[in-house]
Parts: sequence; C-alpha cells; structure tokens
Amino acid sequence: MRKKVNSELIVFDLPLRNELLTVGELSATRDSAADYSARISYVTDIHLHHRFEAWKCKTAEDMQYVTTTIATEIGKDEAYVKLLGGDIASDFNTYKSFIESLKRLSQRGLYFLTLGNHELWSFRDKNLDTIIKTYRIYLKEKGIYLVHNNLYYDDYGLKEMSTEELETISVESLRTKLRAARLIIFGGIGFSGKNQVFNANNGIYRGVLTREQEIKESEVFERLYLKIAAALYDKNVIVFTHMPIEDWSDSPLVQGFVYVSGHNHKNYFKDNGIERVYADNQIGYRQKEVHMKSFYINLDYEWFSDYHDGIHEITRLDYEQFYRGIGEGVTFNRQFEKLYMLKKKGVYMFLMLSPKRKLLILNGGAIKKAGNHTLEYFYDNLDSYATSIKMFLCQYDCFQEQVSREIKRIGGDGTIHGCIVDVDFYNHLYVNPLDGSIIPYHAYSMVEKYVYDNIPSLLKYKCPQLYKNYKRLSYDATTGNTVSIVKVHDKISKSWIFNDDTDMYRASRLIKGLQFTTKYNIVRLWNDTIAGESSVEKGRLIVSSIINPQER
Repeated sequence: MRKKVNSELIVFDLPLRNELLTVGELSATRDSAADYSARISYVTDIHLHHRFEAWKCKTAEDMQYVTTTIATEIGKDEAYVKLLGGDIASDFNTYKSFIESLKRLSQRGLYFLTLGNHELWSFRDKNLDTIIKTYRIYLKEKGIYLVHNNLYYDDYGLKEMSTEELETISVESLRTKLRAARLIIFGGIGFSGKNQVFNANNGIYRGVLTREQEIKESEVFERLYLKIAAALYDKNVIVFTHMPIEDWSDSPLVQGFVYVSGHNHKNYFKDNGIERVYADNQIGYRQKEVHMKSFYINLDYEWFSDYHDGIHEITRLDYEQFYRGIGEGVTFNRQFEKLYMLKKKGVYMFLMLSPKRKLLILNGGAIKKAGNHTLEYFYDNLDSYATSIKMFLCQYDCFQEQVSREIKRIGGDGTIHGCIVDVDFYNHLYVNPLDGSIIPYHAYSMVEKYVYDNIPSLLKYKCPQLYKNYKRLSYDATTGNTVSIVKVHDKISKSWIFNDDTDMYRASRLIKGLQFTTKYNIVRLWNDTIAGESSVEKGRLIVSSIINPQER
C-alpha cells in the first residue's frame, strides 16, 4: 500500500513501519574501530520533499534554505570519501538543486552516488538506460561519480571499470587488474528482483519498470556482483546499493566486504569484522535532520596474496608494490643480481643477491648482512623466528600503546616511532624494550638532549599546560583517573643530565625494524645465532642481541 500526499510525497506502508520500528538505530552513534585506516561517511534516503514537509516549507525560498542546510551538513563532514545512497529526490529539478548546493558548499572529498527508485519518477516516458545516462552525464559535469553497475577503484588515482568491461572481463583478469587497488566501490540500484513483497508491483518505480524488467535488472546486477565476489574476495570492497542485498541476491555476505544500502527504511547495522552491514542511516519520511554516519576500512592490499609458501624470485617493482600495499612506502634503488621473497605461514622476508654474489637481508631500503646462511635456512626458520619476536614484543608494544594513550589523555602528541613516544615536538619518552623503563628527555637535536629524573619533572618544567592536565587527572578522586605510567613516589626535580650520545636512536631504529614483524609479519632483522622453537625468552634474546650486539 502507498499513501499519496501530493505529486511528490508518496508514503509506502512497509518503509514507514520499518522506519518507526528502527528510529532508535537511526539516531544511535557508535565508537569507531581503531584498527582501520580510512573513514568513509554515508547517508541514504534523504527524500528531500519529505524534508520540506518536515520543515513546514511554504515557499521556494524555504525549500532552498532546507536544501542548503542539508548540503552544508553533508559538505562539512571531514571524510574524504562520501557515499550518498538513492532516493535523494523524486523530482529531477529538485535533485539538481541539491547537487549544485552540495558542490558549492563542500570543502573537500569525493562523492559517490547511487540512484534509487524515486530518482526514476521524473522520467516515466523514458526507458531505464536513457534515465541512467541522463543522471550519469549530469553528475559527471558536477564532478560526482555515479555508481550504477560499474566499479571504481583507487590504484595510483581513481579509475573506473564500466558495466561493459565488468561483463566481459574474466575473474582471473579482474583479480590481476585490481591487484594493487587500495579501495574498490561497486554498486548501483540493485533492484528488488528477489523481494516477493515490496517490489515493482507496489509501484515503487512509478511505471518505469515492470516486475519482469525489475527481475531482469536484479539478475544483471547479481551476475556482476558474483564475479566481483569471486575475484576480489580478499580486497577492500564496498558494495554500495540502494536496495539491500537480500532484494537482489540469495548469496551470503562476503567476509570483509562492506555493504551500504537503504530503500526499505529498516535501519540496521552489523559489524563484527566479518559481516559488515551499514544500512543504519536511512533518513526516511519523518526525520527532520540529515546527518552523516561513518565506517572505517583499511586502504591496504597484499601484493603477494596469490603466492604459495616458498622462495620466489621477484622484481624491483614487486618489492616496491608490496610495501605500498601495506602503507609503508620504500625507495629501493640498489643494484642486484636477484631479488627474493620468502613467504611462510603469512610471514615474509626479502633478500637480495648482490652483484658480488653476496646474500643480503633487506630492511626496507637498507641492507643487512645475512652471514653464511642460505635462503633455505632463512625459510626453514622464518615462522618460528617471527613468532618469537612477536611473543616478546607484543608485551612491549602494548605497554608503548598504554604510554601513548596516557600522553594523549593529558593533551600530548602520543605518536610512537621505534622506542620513542612523542610528548610534543621537543619532549619525548624513550621506552626501554628490555626492562620497560621510561627515560623522559627534552631534545633540540639528536646530540643535544636533556634527560629528566621522571615524567612529572619533564612536564612541569617543559610542558606546563600538560603538567596541569596531568595533576588534574592524577588527583581527581571523583573520576578515579590516574596516569599510571607515573610512579606514585616520583618527586619533582628541576635537575637534568645532558646527554649527547645517539645510542637510543640507533636502538629505536632497530626496534622499528623489529616492529615490522609484529605489525606486518615482515622479518627485516635477523640474529643468526638463535634458531629452534618459538618462545618469549628466545624473542628477548633476539631483541637484545640485535640492539646490543656487543653483548652477543
């Protein structure tokens, strides 16, 4: 059933019931996951004519004010990628007014839009292909990307694969072509071919599509989707549709894919890291305000994901692409005879054979001696060696993160690099990886450092505002907050010791190299005297011998 309010205000019963039942989910906010690298914002089902009614608009000026207000709210969102689902407006002139306001008021970002069934209503005398083409041409002129049975991907810039390309490319070729894609957006209307209750028979396309045509369009879209799922199952894919997946496919969700949809006004959210569904920002019929929500996604890729465990000869480009894929750029200009990649149980190691036939370990763009060992020796011990490093350094990494969080809590920087946690530009904490002690210091350069007795002393005399914050958090009995990295018996002292050696920076660089094992599963530094089964003690010996080689 549908209720006609005026020429553009039609209220369908099912979405209205869904909207009333899930209004709490629409207004709910969530904590963002910290393990992802990029924020994507989204909103669907803006329904501008219903917004005009909610704002009690009487004149064209009133409607323009509401349009500008909504466009301003969306435009000020700081996410670089913004998804606007279908059903923005059921009148093309109103749609264009909104897009023009959005582009005029947006400060930054890329906009990806799908159409909804309402966008088809102004073109009842046109076929679907003509309607899609009309929107595509208009949005392209405005610098906005229409997502309709096509795919956009970020690979040294934003690129598009058209419907025709997706239909003809093989699964294997698609996977190869998007091997280095950091972000992939595929989608479209999707249509409701699988929905036996709410579909074209209810008039949702206003005569543009029959039920038979709707089913055919869903079949076309599903075929493209299944090809993408088969080829890009482990990539950073956003499936962005107007209709939810159950309306156009019986297939299960692909683990790790992010599904963004609207249409039925049933606000729903699920993200357990495996199933990721964001259909919880459908503004709908009754809501007055429009706001953006967001999710996070990684912008990385595994260049060697299709390689089996073993010892592989690779190219310079392979090496650079691998590091680009994990978000760690590397410049590698060295001359070599051969370049090798070792892969075992998800752990990587890279070595090169020099022009003088010497085997060398690659530490990013730097090289380290490999001793007299062979590639087979490194491969045989690679997984147990990496596990030992992780078993020891995971405790250290967790402690560093705690230090970083507490520095941030008092208003400091908290950036971690190697063994060092930044308080601000001149003040730092060196976290000893072997005994967990913290050395606070003020530095103008690597050789001009002033070491303080403890953290409160450094804060009081070099970071007075942070010291005030620290005191407030340390002694606020009502909240129970404490800065636990500070010992209760620490006494304030203005004294300091001048230190001009650079040992801590050397150790920090080495720890950063070792942390590539805990963070990225890459072994870049090796102690060739220790092998065998994995253990925390072995990890401690590895770390100790690498940062203090004189003790070996």
